[in-house]
Amino acid sequence: MNIRHRLSALSSLFEYLCEKNTVTHNSVKGVKRPAVESYEGKTPAIGDHQARELLDSPNGNSLKGKRDRAILVTLLYHALRRDELCRLKVKDFKQERRGVPHLKISGKGGKLAMYHI
Repeated sequence: MNIRHRLSALSSLFEYLCEKNTVTHNSVKGVKRPAVESYEGKTPAIGDHQARELLDSPNGNSLKGKRDRAILVTLLYHALRRDELCRLKVKDFKQERRGVPHLKISGKGGKLAMYHI
């Protein structure tokens, strides 16, 4: 738990105590909290040349190589999480929306998304 979370928890506690007339004021209210960290991911993105090397690595002549390339293409093109890819089923592949094929992805937190292929 970082400092910002702890200050927030203390402030909530003091607000509750003020409502119950246990204390007269929220002494945490005037305390400045540290700036919020960037909401961007901390994992560096891979470059185009790295993606190309990754896609070229499976042997395209074998069945396993074709499967591996399809997995990599799906991960890279749709920016899926590993778990989202692992939970895909054949029934998640749909031919809807004017004949354009789509994948139904069960995302983090139970969110559903449709990606065109």
